[in-house]
Amino acid sequence: MRQRLSNNTHNSQKSVIKYYINGLSRSEISEITGISTGTVSNVIKNWKETINRYTFRNSPGQKTVYQRIIKGVF
Repeated sequence: MRQRLSNNTHNSQKSVIKYYINGLSRSEISEITGISTGTVSNVIKNWKETINRYTFRNSPGQKTVYQRIIKGVF
């Protein structure tokens, strides 16, 4: 049985996001980390929602931080 994330697993959440940004699928992340695919999906969803709250107001088209990360600007 795969583990669920507790409130004290910030490092696990960071690992999920790191793998996601590097192009791994949710199922691949689940296999590597031992975290259920549903929990992996929730971590990614919450991360996207958090990141999308912050925009660069002075950038063309007001691109979000998330969009800049995916395009490799950071």
